[in-house]
Amino acid sequence: ELDKGRISEPSQCDKCQEKNTMSLIHNRCVFKDKQFVKCQEAPGEIPEGETPHTVNLCVFEDLVDSVKPGDRVQVTGIFRAIPLRVKATQRSLRSVFKTYIDVIHFQKTDKGRLSAEDPGADKESEFYTALKDSSETAHISEERMARFQEIASRQDVYELLVRSFAPSIYEMDDVKMG
Repeated sequence: ELDKGRISEPSQCDKCQEKNTMSLIHNRCVFKDKQFVKCQEAPGEIPEGETPHTVNLCVFEDLVDSVKPGDRVQVTGIFRAIPLRVKATQRSLRSVFKTYIDVIHFQKTDKGRLSAEDPGADKESEFYTALKDSSETAHISEERMARFQEIASRQDVYELLVRSFAPSIYEMDDVKMG
């Protein structure tokens, strides 16, 4: 049951009619990592006398704990706006929305604490990226460049890219192609 935006646990079993016998079986559950991060505008980039803007970020799975306080990052994500209710029991909404960004990727723009975008990656791994000045481009290995050229020479390269971009969203191929 859904009551005031919360899901209430059943108090009685539908089959045996026993009360308060429900229990959570942890090894059959699926859990996901989730982290809320507050991102603040760099103090050096704002005019004097103004306070830096803060944006709330929602980070999932592998990106959890990938950035630390003080890191300068560029964020790629989906901007979300959620309407707020005046009261939890009423359907009327406020004219102010709660906003946040669902993070898809962090790119470090300045030297920080971590030396790789994936903290567990080996130096020989293709996922290892040493942090350099933001004006430099990352070196691409010859094998990876050959793979890019192989994909680029395919006749169905656009269809391949469309299928691989947001695979959970079906149809909408013309939007993905844009």
